[in-house]
Amino acid sequence: MKNKNGIGYDILAVAIVAIWGMTFISTSVLLRYFEPAQIFFIRFVIAYAGIWIFAHDRLFSGSWKDEIRMLAAGIVGGSLYFLAENTGLKISQQASSISFIVCTTPLVTAVVAVLLKHKGAKMTLPLAVGSIVALLGIGMIMFNGSAIQGAPVLGYILAMVASLTWAFYTIIVSDLTDKYGTAFISRKVFFYGLITILPVLLFQHSDFAWSAFKLPIVWINVLFLSVIASLGCYALWTPVIKKLGTIKSSNYIYLNPVFTLIGSVALLGEKITWLSALGSAVTLVGVWIAGRESK
Repeated sequence: MKNKNGIGYDILAVAIVAIWGMTFISTSVLLRYFEPAQIFFIRFVIAYAGIWIFAHDRLFSGSWKDEIRMLAAGIVGGSLYFLAENTGLKISQQASSISFIVCTTPLVTAVVAVLLKHKGAKMTLPLAVGSIVALLGIGMIMFNGSAIQGAPVLGYILAMVASLTWAFYTIIVSDLTDKYGTAFISRKVFFYGLITILPVLLFQHSDFAWSAFKLPIVWINVLFLSVIASLGCYALWTPVIKKLGTIKSSNYIYLNPVFTLIGSVALLGEKITWLSALGSAVTLVGVWIAGRESK
């Protein structure tokens, strides 16, 4: 029974990661009709409404300091992260490349934690070597996209910004999980993410293309992002972590860009060059090396 249950949770973990990998595809489709900030706003409004099913027993944190931390988490893990990621997708128009760069988040988180002297964080040989290898892979991806395929470098830089902001989000939330439940933290992040994206929406002066919702491809992708990828996978990922453990479940996230690559080729018609494939592989190897425990 233990083996069967373990295999079942492994399969579930891969399925969730596959869905998260396909979010880059859905976002790329929606960028044909909406601005990056608008996609985030629509997605999080629906997700915020749904999160009340899991967390509606309290409104505020236990202290104003924790509430400020929730605000910071909503910015770096919500509005700023998705604004950078979605804008990077719009500029580069290469979902697979952006996904591979964003997948360095575990590595970036470890480096930031060391620099900030966060509890338990330390520089190890695997982390140092993995960082160098991953940066080499990212360099290949950026060179292929900008020099060979003519994509603006800014798109890749924004993907790196997204990875950095999520690293800060992870560190902030790690200090809150001992005090609050995951559902409550997620609801606060959704809320403050929505609040802090409003200035961007007002500054852009871009009207929502509500008529686009008449198209099945639009509302199907919106529901996929908000209901399945956000609410559904969130609810399922928690028991996966409890069953498989943090380290093993996190390792599955490295498969995220692989599913994005398959989806981008099959659904978006992206062309993968040998250099981008090599850079993607090197990036994954670097992240994998950095994630290994130092002996």
